[in-house]
Amino acid sequence: MSKRDGEVISGYLTKLGAVVKNWKLRWAILRKDGKLYYYKRLAAFGSTDPQGVLNIEADCVGFLDWTDISSQNMVTWPSNAAQDSGFALKMRNGRVFFVHAESAVQCRKWLQAIRSVAANIRLEPGQLERLEAAGNGDADSEGAAVAVAAADAAAAENDEESSGDEEGEVTMRQGGGAAAGVERPASQAFVHKVVGGTVVRSLIK
Repeated sequence: MSKRDGEVISGYLTKLGAVVKNWKLRWAILRKDGKLYYYKRLAAFGSTDPQGVLNIEADCVGFLDWTDISSQNMVTWPSNAAQDSGFALKMRNGRVFFVHAESAVQCRKWLQAIRSVAANIRLEPGQLERLEAAGNGDADSEGAAVAVAAADAAAAENDEESSGDEEGEVTMRQGGGAAAGVERPASQAFVHKVVGGTVVRSLIK
């Protein structure tokens, strides 16, 4: 989806639930008004009500990067989380909002975008250096990661519609799970492979 007026960055983020500690794939949009909107599926801003909104500009006071989180064993990342792709937002009310992006490159882009709108954010020692050094992967790997995330989102949405889940949650298993972390019936497991720059999704029988 192309960037729209008023948008700083958008893309898929996988967030850790505040109550039920499962990882859930969400489409997220950070706008110039400093608010982060997230949706259960890909959506244009204003086309549908968001599932949630974070006021980054007013309420985000800091962040934790992959190194901070992993060194303190704060969460167990899902098996499909790329190295250095995760971060957490520290909110004024005390909540810590854990997410991971599609890749280390995307994580860096999200953190830079968040810093650009968050007037109250404070960096801990070493974070700026790690942020500038992180995500220097090649373009092919980045493109493959984004394509796999898009394929997973489409697959998860199809599974969600066929399963009759009342809340429509795309549930990710914490610390592991089926292909790309999307929880599916035991009889349906999928694998993604990048072949010649194209993501191929196959059913494992």
